Amino acid sequence: MDSGGEPPSLPWLADSEEGTDLLADFLARAWFPSGQAFRRGQNEQGVENFIRGVMGEDAFKTLPSHAMEVMLDNAPEMKLETQGACYLTPFTCEEAQRITVPALLLDGEFSPRMFYVIEDELERCIPDSERRVISGVGHAMHAQDPDAYNSIVLDFLSRH
Repeated sequence: MDSGGEPPSLPWLADSEEGTDLLADFLARAWFPSGQAFRRGQNEQGVENFIRGVMGEDAFKTLPSHAMEVMLDNAPEMKLETQGACYLTPFTCEEAQRITVPALLLDGEFSPRMFYVIEDELERCIPDSERRVISGVGHAMHAQDPDAYNSIVLDFLSRH
C-alpha cells in the first residue's frame, strides 16, 4: 500500500496540452523566479516564490510563523531543486501500471491545477488506485488539516 499527496512529478504534465500550459506557467511564475532569487542570495524571496507556485498566491503570507521558519530552514534544498538538482528519478506510466498494491491518491481542494493533472495521470496508470480530495486545504494538506489527512489515510490502510 502506498499513499501519495500530490507528488511533484512535473514531467507528467508534458503529456497533455493543459499540462504543458500549466507547467510553463509554474516555471515562469514560481520555478525560475525562485531560482533567480536564490542566486541573488534572497532566500526568503526564493522560498516565497516557490511556495506561491505550489500552494497558491497568498500561501506564504498566511503561513503560521513556525511553518514559515521550517520553510526558510529548507531554503538550501529548495535552492538546489531550482538550480537543476534532480531528486526525483524518472517514473513512467508503464512503471506505475506495475504497482500491485492499492494506492491512495490525495488532492487538496485548493491545490494548484497542475497537481490535479498529475494525479489524473497517476490514477489512469495505477491499476488499483483510490482518489480522495481533502476539503478546505491546498497542497500542504497534511499540515493544513492533519486530522482529515490522517483520517483518510488510516481509513484506507484499515481497508487494505
